[in-house]
Parts: sequence; C-alpha cells; structure tokens
Amino acid sequence: MYCNFKKYQQLNKYLFGIYKMFEKIGNINFDIAFTKRRTIGISVLPTLVVKVRAPTRITSSKLEEIILDKKDWILKKLDEFKTHTKQMKTETQTFILGEKFNITTAKGKAKIEGDNLILSDSKNALKSFLKQKAIEVFKERLKVCFAIFNQNYDFEMPNLVLRCSKNRLGSMMHKTGTKKGLMMLNINLIHLELKFIDYVIFHELCHLKY
Repeated sequence: MYCNFKKYQQLNKYLFGIYKMFEKIGNINFDIAFTKRRTIGISVLPTLVVKVRAPTRITSSKLEEIILDKKDWILKKLDEFKTHTKQMKTETQTFILGEKFNITTAKGKAKIEGDNLILSDSKNALKSFLKQKAIEVFKERLKVCFAIFNQNYDFEMPNLVLRCSKNRLGSMMHKTGTKKGLMMLNINLIHLELKFIDYVIFHELCHLKY
C-alpha cells in the first residue's frame, strides 16, 4: 500500500492540534466536517452535539482560534439544552411541543384534556401517541418550512420518514443533480418547541443545495 509519509505527518499534526483544543474547551461532543466552503459554521444541537463545518484548507490553529472564541456561547447553549432535557425526564409526565403534560390512564382513545394526557393502559400507548403526533406535526411543519426555503429554488418537497435515534436529530439523503430528497426526522423532536423542530427541518433542507 502506497503511503505519502509527508501528508501522513501533516494529518497527525493537524489531528493533534484539534485534540489539544478539545482539552482546552472541555468534555464536549464535537461533530467536525470539512467541506468546500469559505466560512466556518458552528451550531449547537439539542442532542448536545456541537456541529462544526469548516473549509478544507483551514489550519488547526485557525480552527482552534475561532472555536475558542465561541466557547462561552457554546457552553451557554449546551447548558440551555441540558436544563430543558432534565425537565423532560420524568416518569409521570411528558413534554409535547415544549409543553408539560401529566400522564393519566383511562379506557378509550388517547386524548389531551387541559394539561393532562389521557392514555389507555397499553404498554406502548405513550409511544404510539407520540409517534402519531409527530407524523402530523412534522408533515405540517415540513410543508411550511419548505415553502419558505424553496422560494428561490426549484426543488421538490422531500419525502419524510421518522426514526427513533439516540445520535441524530435528522438527515437528508439527496443525490446531486436531482430535485427531490428523503428527509429523516427523529421522533423525539416532538418533545421540543416548534422553533427547534423548524430549525432541524431548515437545516436538513439546506442539504438539498449544499
């Protein structure tokens, strides 16, 4: 197997620089990708992942400088999401679109009355209700977001599938040169406010273009 030793050394040095940066900023889950772009994009996701998109030719020192400059903002956003997540984790309550509901059981069809979510005594009642709610909400929000996004483009609205994932809020499968894609959204987004759901949808729609 052919190996360019000089490039190998450069890569090791680059990765070591990024590793040292992680030591400075703390125990944070970074998702860094290098693409053909001119600017650096940094976003903090509700899954506590810091997403970084950087130009392929950027140096590790420059990347470190920019990320460390955003350190306070990154930590603030992570704390906000951590607080929100802690509020959601309770056995007798659940969050739907950012609102808290008390879970009670009764015979009949699942329904919301005031701040109570009334479910059947079935083992999967909550899961089934949230999945159905997610389908309804996500389809409607995709229509709204796509209408805004596509004002300056000529794409077709992507097909939508729902998944339950621990690591990804969403993804977009799109073949270059085609007008339509396949968007995956995490069912657990249904716990969050609409503005967070819209954020993820807009983010994935951008992959139709970039």
